[in-house]
Amino acid sequence: MAKPTVAYLWARTVTCKNCRATVPLLKTRWLCKKANKRVLLTMELKKDKTGVVFGVEEMFPESWQYGAEAGARQAHRPRHNV
Repeated sequence: MAKPTVAYLWARTVTCKNCRATVPLLKTRWLCKKANKRVLLTMELKKDKTGVVFGVEEMFPESWQYGAEAGARQAHRPRHNV
């Protein structure tokens, strides 16, 4: 059974100069940053390079890594210099 939609995320999009995929412009990919739970929006490039597929990654204190916040902000940039 699918979970109900609780929010929508709106973002402007641009075309990547390298692969021509349509990618969103986001200031942050964090959906939740509470003391005991963090939720990150993930993006994977589609195989046909027409855009991205979104996902959600939940992290709890035992799985946090040093520098995860900086890594989350930079995850898409090395592949797409927009």
